[in-house]
Amino acid sequence: MEWEHVLYRAKQPPDLTEVFELLPKWRHLTHAEHVAPGIYLRLLAKSEQITGAGQNPDAVPLEDMQAVIRQRLGQPRCINRLAKCDRPL
Repeated sequence: MEWEHVLYRAKQPPDLTEVFELLPKWRHLTHAEHVAPGIYLRLLAKSEQITGAGQNPDAVPLEDMQAVIRQRLGQPRCINRLAKCDRPL
């Protein structure tokens, strides 16, 4: 694990530079864990599932996702969702 590796290296000689460089990479995970406890362990479990299977069993085919994107791009969006939309953004 990256965190354990960085902590080990920080001890040889004592230097916290790598620890401080690693912290911003983990900031989003700490926030996610605060909002939804256990999310990181679920992320690791999902990663193991995908790695073991060689693919994501819950994945949507690329063509389906592209169709959803095309459909959404074709629909006008409004700045004020309560107002009637006359002009797309």
